[in-house]
Amino acid sequence: MSISRARREDIPRLKKLWTECFKGDEEFSERYFNEYFDENCGIMLLGDDGSLQSAVYCFDMMFRHNGTDHPVIMLYAVGTFPEYRCRGNIRKLFDFLSGYCTENGISGMVLSAEDEYKAVYEKCGGVGDITLSETMLRPGRCSSPLAFEKCSFDDFAAMRNSYLNSTDGSFFWKERELRFVYSDLVNCGDVLKTHIGGKEHYAVISTEGGISVKETDISTECGGLLADSLAVHYSYSGDILFRGKTDRFYKGNVVRQENVYFGHRFCGPLLSVPDPGNMYFNLILD
Repeated sequence: MSISRARREDIPRLKKLWTECFKGDEEFSERYFNEYFDENCGIMLLGDDGSLQSAVYCFDMMFRHNGTDHPVIMLYAVGTFPEYRCRGNIRKLFDFLSGYCTENGISGMVLSAEDEYKAVYEKCGGVGDITLSETMLRPGRCSSPLAFEKCSFDDFAAMRNSYLNSTDGSFFWKERELRFVYSDLVNCGDVLKTHIGGKEHYAVISTEGGISVKETDISTECGGLLADSLAVHYSYSGDILFRGKTDRFYKGNVVRQENVYFGHRFCGPLLSVPDPGNMYFNLILD
């Protein structure tokens, strides 16, 4: 058994593993390998015969804490072929990457996962204390809805940077990664721009399976106005889900609100922040 970097000639078998583990993700897999993949971002676990058993991908991020930016990596699309599961492969990959972080001055690792996988990542040494707030709002009639337009990447990047600067403990994408994330966001929804009180704001909208606000720098007090305006914009009559920083609940006609699990963090004293509830990790690749 060995661990090695993925190469371009490995792409066909990496695609096979990806689509085996993530059903219905073929379109995104194609875009990832065509637009983003390079030989620094994929880690493979191989059997003694050279067969691919497991893989994980890494994206560069920065973690801002106490006014200082620390390099971190986000782990993504962690997968193992069914016949090789329950052998500790994921733990071996994570241990390898933990050593890589230590050797290269990287402060830690972070990942997002569904609730059903929390125990797996805890066994691998992760701490599942990264959360997001969720507020479900029911739109009402709006006599003066906000007007929206498409938000360019440059405008989005500038406004998001300003928004994240307002919270100590935020995870930032680097420019290459943010551009890829932006392309994914507009592929499965919209990045919109609007004006409130003479100031520009952005809202990242998912249109898959309903309307949800994945992130916005619009104040929580304006949640009802935003929900009402989005209902008009999309001719939509259902409830709208808002996600945001922990305990940052939006005001309006509230159906429910709660903090939900969003991610695990791994290794590194610089990620052992005094109040992990203030850590903000969002806008990942879906």
